[in-house]
Amino acid sequence: MQLTAVDSNAIFVPPGFLLFGRQEVLFAQPFDVRKLRLIGEPFPIGAEHVERQPGPPASSLFSASQNSVVVYRCATSRKIQLAWYKRDGARLGSIGEPGQYENMRISPDETQLALQRPDPQTGKSDVWTLQLSSGIFTRLTC
Repeated sequence: MQLTAVDSNAIFVPPGFLLFGRQEVLFAQPFDVRKLRLIGEPFPIGAEHVERQPGPPASSLFSASQNSVVVYRCATSRKIQLAWYKRDGARLGSIGEPGQYENMRISPDETQLALQRPDPQTGKSDVWTLQLSSGIFTRLTC
């Protein structure tokens, strides 16, 4: 069953939203879990310049926790600074050092990010975790 036509991946975020990308903007649309249908109109959530991977299928590079915390990769630069934002879009502060980060996923308890970081010497990407409270990176692969 198709719920809607979007040119992006889509995920369900409690308490009842479908989150998806359009162009380089993330949108949320209310979703009735019992009736399995969208309600009302989609609205932008303040995440702009979201990087996209071409398809098929095309996808926007974002993830969200069960508590509605959203992380996404900005398309404007290869070297990015991870940051905390309030729900109204106001920036609260930086997380860790600026760098190239790919395939980010937030942990279910919202304390860590798992991500890939390319080694500038070899070009090979390794999997790292980032402790969000301290900004400390730990390499998991080598």
